Amino acid sequence: MKLIIKKSPLIPLFQIGSRRFYHFSNSIKSSSLGRAYTIKSPFSPACRQAGEKGGQWEFEKLELKILHILLVLAFLSIGCASQANKKKEMLHQAIQSYLGTPYQWGNSSQKGIDCSGFTQEVYKKSGITLPRTAREQYNTGKKVDKDDLEYGDLVFFNTKPLIFLSSCFFPCILFNMEVPSVYGITHVGIYIEDDKFVHSSASRGVIFENLNNSYWKKRFVGARRLLD
Repeated sequence: MKLIIKKSPLIPLFQIGSRRFYHFSNSIKSSSLGRAYTIKSPFSPACRQAGEKGGQWEFEKLELKILHILLVLAFLSIGCASQANKKKEMLHQAIQSYLGTPYQWGNSSQKGIDCSGFTQEVYKKSGITLPRTAREQYNTGKKVDKDDLEYGDLVFFNTKPLIFLSSCFFPCILFNMEVPSVYGITHVGIYIEDDKFVHSSASRGVIFENLNNSYWKKRFVGARRLLD
């Protein structure tokens, strides 16, 4: 059986950067049969058996399928990223609304607010619920190293180094147990960028400060991330 192979011209579908993607087809026609078949690749066994089956064959480049998958994944990642960026923008607006608010222990309003009340209210306006105290907030999100801090991470401090002595220190020493760092959590703020964080200071209210100044650097305990 004699085969006649005809090649059709390349038809550009679209272009990304400097690369074009084409739809093209080869026609393999048998002198004895007129049925048509469609295959995925010109290199498949089915194409090599065209002389036995006859008919017309059409195919698309495998790159198109791969590209479709990559495009779907790209759109999904863009959606996730845009959602995270939206929360960060809401967080930024909430922080700005509290700047200059005086400190008031146990309060959570723009007339007066303490450190954990500040973080709780700011995150609430970003659609994220936090518990009330700094110690409870330390158990939320995921742990982050100081060198990997990003915008919105909660940063925790122990501003009263001896606070845990009466509740944990002696029992832990007696039974040879590790003293949990959470017992030393007394203060919380929100990391911004370039080693800056914002918090409600007991003496100056809601302000920006440097995480690496001598006071805060030696009192830093850890950080948690809630925005992904």
